Amino acid sequence: MEPNDQHKMTYEYIGIENLQEFVQQMLDFDGYIVGYNNIYFDNPVCIFNTGRSAEDLQKLNEKSIDLYVLIHTLTGKRMWLNKVSEALVAVSKTLESGAEWEVLYQKYIESGDEKFLEELKQYCKNDVRMTALVLLYLMYFKKVFMEWEEVTFTLEDVINKANREIKESTAGGRTAQNIFE
Repeated sequence: MEPNDQHKMTYEYIGIENLQEFVQQMLDFDGYIVGYNNIYFDNPVCIFNTGRSAEDLQKLNEKSIDLYVLIHTLTGKRMWLNKVSEALVAVSKTLESGAEWEVLYQKYIESGDEKFLEELKQYCKNDVRMTALVLLYLMYFKKVFMEWEEVTFTLEDVINKANREIKESTAGGRTAQNIFE
């Protein structure tokens, strides 16, 4: 998702056929890439599925603002996007679980029926929208409430803490799987 000339957000579907180009764009991008659990899931999956190096993963992670890592760093709690988005901006996922995503993708692969791919695209688009709304909430209010406690932070904290775990260790010792097979 990125803004266009009319100050509206545009969405682009990234599949295996344009993943190489997308990863190169992210590596070349001179700015921050915002996601939710992108350091531990999206980035390794993208790097793994394009045959890139551990150095490329590190480069991508260093320019990532991972809202999952930020919230974990601020609160000490591991909270998934759906829970955070529902609590902060009242927007929910369109599928109940990641397992449903995998079933839809498999149905698309087996049948070639575009309706399954369109449902997947809508799920992904909604996830991106949820992430953007959570980011905007955090940037505007600069606080979250956790178990009756107000946790405040600065915009600098968003940048410095949103990939802190990566800075303190290497890629977390995790490996990604090929989600396209």
